[in-house]
Amino acid sequence: LSTFIVLSFANSSQIFAQTYASNNKSEHHVKNLEEVHIVDEGQHLALISKKYGVKIQDIRTWNNLTSDHLKVGQKLTLFVKHVEESHKVTANENLQEIANTYGVAPNKILAWNNLKKADEITEGITLKIYIMKKQLEK
Repeated sequence: LSTFIVLSFANSSQIFAQTYASNNKSEHHVKNLEEVHIVDEGQHLALISKKYGVKIQDIRTWNNLTSDHLKVGQKLTLFVKHVEESHKVTANENLQEIANTYGVAPNKILAWNNLKKADEITEGITLKIYIMKKQLEK
């Protein structure tokens, strides 16, 4: 089994893996998932490409871009590699805490697990969590 040490920071939604055993990468299911990126001031395709670990040309193709000019607030659809992890819910854990641990949005956890409401997450169930592969390789 691979060893992961997950550090969560109050001011960051990113997860940093301290150890990611390269010889065991194949044990984890990798899946391309859709991400929506909203362009902030000063962002350009190269920066966004690097952040998500995708090619600039792919961003252009996925979004039918005819130029490299981006507008603040523009939504870009990206297909980003994610690694599937399992999380067994313990007593007194809630959706928000689990989401914060992995740096993902609570609504994504619900969607990945075909759940409609947070109260469906109860002690003992195992949740699928998808972590952006780029975050694990830092």
